[in-house]
Amino acid sequence: MACRFDPHWSYRGLQCLRIENEHLCVDVLPELGAKIFRLVDKARDHDVLWHSPRVQPHVAALHANFDDHWAGGWDEVIPGGVVSVNRYGDELPHMGELWTQPAQWRLERSSPESVQLVFSIATPITTARWERVLTIESGSTAITLGYRIENTGYRAIDFNWGIHPVQ
Repeated sequence: MACRFDPHWSYRGLQCLRIENEHLCVDVLPELGAKIFRLVDKARDHDVLWHSPRVQPHVAALHANFDDHWAGGWDEVIPGGVVSVNRYGDELPHMGELWTQPAQWRLERSSPESVQLVFSIATPITTARWERVLTIESGSTAITLGYRIENTGYRAIDFNWGIHPVQ
């Protein structure tokens, strides 16, 4: 099977972007900070990511408690993981700013050999722009991820960046 991209899925009312090859299927929810919700190993017919039996994916407010809304999957964390105040006095939310923000996305490449999606979010508190490039190639049992974090303001920013996939 060649690589393919399908933007016509939804999951519980949320847009779901699917990329796949003969080995993997990846579902991304752009409205939830480009959360990778499913990562399926087709050989075992098994989603390798954990999902909450109690919480379904849904949009949450910026300063919501992550644990109260966490449906599982793979999230990105920036500028930090705990509620804190930055050097300018701004309150930063639990597990960062990305998970509550819709990501912009574009299809960079779609061919039988590979599919590449680019996701970006302008953070609402920190003057930053986060970008993730997700690529899947024909014949590969892996996804490739590339990241860019850019300061879009004029003041210095401090951050701890975390990748939060849960099995």
